[in-house]
Amino acid sequence: MGSLEAGGVKFYRTIAGLGWNSHATAEQAVHIVQEMMCHYGVVNLTCLAVPAFKTSRQLAGDVAAMLDVPLCWVNDAELADIQPLCLTYSDVARRLTGFASVAEGCALVAAGAEAQLYGPGQKHGGIVCALAGGKKA
Repeated sequence: MGSLEAGGVKFYRTIAGLGWNSHATAEQAVHIVQEMMCHYGVVNLTCLAVPAFKTSRQLAGDVAAMLDVPLCWVNDAELADIQPLCLTYSDVARRLTGFASVAEGCALVAAGAEAQLYGPGQKHGGIVCALAGGKKA
């Protein structure tokens, strides 16, 4: 497996974390994930990480299938524990979900120990996407 160097750090796995509202579409989600990948020079994703509290939503499965990556569900406890490492804070997300940074948190948890965000999550329409890199293959 190849690696990607970003900011002087070598990553062997890249995770896309996703958060969305009820108006979001799978096509919008794929678009923002692909934009973020292009921006950071990421060629391959390891998986798509999403919050477990959205398990009843079909969107996550559709996006993972469209990106041809496995889906990783991040549970509430893991998401809560990782919040201090997130770069952004959304009062709206905090009020609606209990978490101030869903996409960044999901990406970090799924990327594993010593994970780092490529940068802050980006919002487009009803979708927020963040990329995190993991140092272990």
